Amino acid sequence: MMCRRFMGSDATASLPIVNLDILKKWTVPYIERLRDFCGLQVYVPNWVGESLLDNPAEMLDLKQLVCPGFVEGQDPDVEKLGPAFYKKYAAENGLPLILGIGAAFLATATPAAVNARVQHYLDVGGENGRFALYLCNLGATTPADNVRAAVAAVRQHGVY
Repeated sequence: MMCRRFMGSDATASLPIVNLDILKKWTVPYIERLRDFCGLQVYVPNWVGESLLDNPAEMLDLKQLVCPGFVEGQDPDVEKLGPAFYKKYAAENGLPLILGIGAAFLATATPAAVNARVQHYLDVGGENGRFALYLCNLGATTPADNVRAAVAAVRQHGVY
């Protein structure tokens, strides 16, 4: 059997729902088995929780085992650790970077705060290229003005 492309969306394999030991002993081996069966097309990018660790790079190292093509971080981790932490890790490992603006933040912040955060992530993450930004899980309660503010910030600051 040949898989064309398979992206796992396993957000429950995130801290604090599980711990690093569970990820190492249970989650990673099953994803590796899928990769052995289907090939490198299998990847799981969306684990979160590295900001809860004393050594957050340890979580990024585990993420690389299940999603080796890029580094991904999303709020609230990026907001807590700063986008420079992720940019440095991506640069040290020769990988592109993807940062996500959090759904809870987008639903509750002011348009000015959304604009400022998007600009900050673009300024830091976009330095030297190989960067993408996404808006995490826009919900029905996300104000349209906040989405407009994010898009305006990308149009103004997102070209590098």
